[in-house]
Amino acid sequence: METGPVLLLDPDRNKVGRPADFDDFRWAYLDYRSFDKMRIFLERPTSILSGTAHKGVNRKSAPALTPAQIEQIERRLFSDWEMPVPEEALRRIFETDHFSEVNSRGVKTSLFVLD
Repeated sequence: METGPVLLLDPDRNKVGRPADFDDFRWAYLDYRSFDKMRIFLERPTSILSGTAHKGVNRKSAPALTPAQIEQIERRLFSDWEMPVPEEALRRIFETDHFSEVNSRGVKTSLFVLD
């Protein structure tokens, strides 16, 4: 059974003793594999170049870009020129939120009957 989207606190952003901000939450989907196991799919900002494939000259899908190719593209995008916006904002333009992290967790299931 799948549920979602649900909001989960992001442990990397939320700090103990500080009230949670809007940005401290992440969208997630919960995939209950059984009564005692669940997978959590978290959306995180991820570079659009991550895992990117390209079309070859014969229009067939080519393998994903190598780390060296991604580094070369990022160097061209984010250095050696006067950017119209701050670098952090420009990098955010080249990001998307998608399920870039999957966690498997044990769960406890309780069933209740209302009479």
